[in-house]
Amino acid sequence: MNAKIDKLLHKPQSDNDWHELRKMIKQWMYAVNWIPDEEQTKSDSQFSFYNKLQESIGHWHDMKVIKETLYEKQIHLSPEIEIQKDLNKAWEKLNHALRYREKQVTELLSKSFASI
Repeated sequence: MNAKIDKLLHKPQSDNDWHELRKMIKQWMYAVNWIPDEEQTKSDSQFSFYNKLQESIGHWHDMKVIKETLYEKQIHLSPEIEIQKDLNKAWEKLNHALRYREKQVTELLSKSFASI
């Protein structure tokens, strides 16, 4: 499984691939937890890095889902001015958070290229 993760980390990825990468990392992490300490060949730093990467992808994915859900609810079509104002504020914050999370994932992925 670690070889599959390494392979994914070495190929260019779209943001749509990130969620699949996260699921694979989580499976690897669960499997590693069942290996006795004396048999583990993976360093704590790799486990820590994968954990940080999968958590960052998870936060990014949550923001993406919230944005998609908000848009699907079509609240933006409301004729009420106050609702429109509140929605615009929320939309700006959501877009900012999404860009921030995307940047985090991109930076971690670039670190993985340098370290692997």
